[in-house]
Amino acid sequence: MIYLLAVVGAHMRSIPFHISPVD
Repeated sequence: MIYLLAVVGAHMRSIPFHISPVD
């Protein structure tokens, strides 16, 4: 769970205008 949050967090920081479907 924590790993996924870290990955999503990094992804959101890389593409702030992109809304992750796994959010």
